[in-house]
Amino acid sequence: MAILVFRKGRLVDASVFIFIIGAFCIVAAFCSLSPAQDAILLTDAELVLDDAGTPPESLEWAPVTLPDKWRTQRPAAGGSSWYRLRVPASLDSPRVALYLPTANSNAQVFIGHELIGSGGRFEVPAAHNWNRPLFYSFSPTLLETSGGTIYVRLLTYPHGFGELGPVWVGPAASLEPVWSRHLALSAGLAEPISLIGVFTSLSLFLLWRGTRDPLYGWGMASSVVFTLSNLNYHLVYYPVSHQLWESLTHLMTDTYVACLFVFSQRLVGANHPRRERLLWAWIAVTAVALQLAPIEHFYTVAHTSHGISLLWALYTIVTLVQHRGRLAGATRWGVIIAAGGAVSLALLDMMQQIGLLSSPLPRTAPLILGTWCIGLWLILSARFIRSFNAARMSAMELEELLREREDELAEQHARNLEMNQRRILDKERNRLILDLHDGIGGELVLCLSHLEAEEFSSDILTLSLQQCLDDLRIILDSLDPTIDSLALALGSVRERIEPRLRAAGVALLWQVDALIDPPMAPDKVLHLTRWIQEAITNALKHAKPATIRFQLSKQRGSSGLPGFYIEVCDGGNGFAPQHVRRGRGLSGMQARAAALRGQVVFARSTEGQVGLWFPDPSLDQADKPALSGLVDR
Repeated sequence: MAILVFRKGRLVDASVFIFIIGAFCIVAAFCSLSPAQDAILLTDAELVLDDAGTPPESLEWAPVTLPDKWRTQRPAAGGSSWYRLRVPASLDSPRVALYLPTANSNAQVFIGHELIGSGGRFEVPAAHNWNRPLFYSFSPTLLETSGGTIYVRLLTYPHGFGELGPVWVGPAASLEPVWSRHLALSAGLAEPISLIGVFTSLSLFLLWRGTRDPLYGWGMASSVVFTLSNLNYHLVYYPVSHQLWESLTHLMTDTYVACLFVFSQRLVGANHPRRERLLWAWIAVTAVALQLAPIEHFYTVAHTSHGISLLWALYTIVTLVQHRGRLAGATRWGVIIAAGGAVSLALLDMMQQIGLLSSPLPRTAPLILGTWCIGLWLILSARFIRSFNAARMSAMELEELLREREDELAEQHARNLEMNQRRILDKERNRLILDLHDGIGGELVLCLSHLEAEEFSSDILTLSLQQCLDDLRIILDSLDPTIDSLALALGSVRERIEPRLRAAGVALLWQVDALIDPPMAPDKVLHLTRWIQEAITNALKHAKPATIRFQLSKQRGSSGLPGFYIEVCDGGNGFAPQHVRRGRGLSGMQARAAALRGQVVFARSTEGQVGLWFPDPSLDQADKPALSGLVDR
């Protein structure tokens, strides 16, 4: 079937699938649990239906052959019954044992009328040992005194699968290893597999809770359901009644198939909501039917449901094979192991039930959970590894992208820094050129014009050359990094103009508070000294004063911004502010004031008085427009 489903190029996976099934069958065939040759196999027995707690003697016994299966021989019978067997020969061994491979659902063993072992309670809640072999050792003298008679009390349920298999009697040393191996492969192996199922369910629950991925949710549901179903293979005492436990066990088996189908759909990315709803509707119908079915029809309903679930399981495998291209690497191996293991183990369990395998093999159905967990972990591990690799690649790509962006930003920053430096240099160069042109250049041109026109005197020439030297000193002061405050700038201005005023017979009244000393940028120093120089030069040219008063005070603007007010008073004839002509000198003063973010003020006075208000240079006003608004004085 696998070869028919797989297309060309897929025979390798089909061969692996078949190999897994064949390997399980071969291992099972050679895994014989038959005792050694010195043990005696008892298959002839006598049966009597009796609820007595001790071996009955006066009743009529009916001959039977072991294994005796109650569902085919006496389906409606149930309760307690007795088997009588006889050992045909004496056993030469210091210790003799009796080995019961199959005793469904519970058994007690008597040698003569002496109890040598019991599988547990016969009263409700009764013990269940249908998947657990029984082993009891005793003294060979006890067998001799009883005449070799053995009684086995068996507990069965009506319309159930009550059965007593062949009985082995022989040396304890020969039978005990076989019993131990049988117990380990049946109930002993089912217990750790259930623990693996619990661990797998908890792990998937944590993954589902963290990611809300439906694949993890349905994987968890499949593991939980099969783990609950697997408890049937190693629990001796059921937590509920026998009938309810049987209903839940069979329902869990079908529910596992439904969860497995939905899980496979999520795994390959298929979407068949109608089929899923149909399957869950069938599970609901099965649950109701198992509860309402009479006892004589219970297993018919259960087996019918299992048959339909088997078809769904086969359809699930076909779906996985059809979407094989979406499965790669360990995911494909996980599907092969889970599907191949489940099919092979279910096949072996079925062959054992119908008697095609002669060796007394343990039930292999519990191992399906083990193969499912292994396959599931391979699938999820592959999914995790792919996600991890994808995340790592994304992180590497992001890291590379960040590195490229950092390099781009570093280059951009270097370019911006270089452009900024060039802009600063260009600005400074333009400032120097403008100052040289407007200051020294203008004065030199004026001197040259007077010389060419032969209209000059030594006083005019001296004044012009002195003005050139003053302009040159102002430019040099603007380049001096040590002049970085208002006080130093004003001190430099006073140092230059006071000797000139004194030589011209003009007194300078300097009224500046020594405590006023905010920091000031070099370009601001240049504009301020230019403005003061122009104000004093205008006073000398136009007012012919005897005294010039220079005053600096703190004063807020109309907007409340802190600043300073410089007042230059010539003590001359005075002027009306509305009659001030806007010549080149006044325009230059207003331009310097604007560069300082301030305003030129002409006050009403009988003396010539001009003022400059500008904001405190220590404040960062680079992003504010030019301020104005001093009230008229």
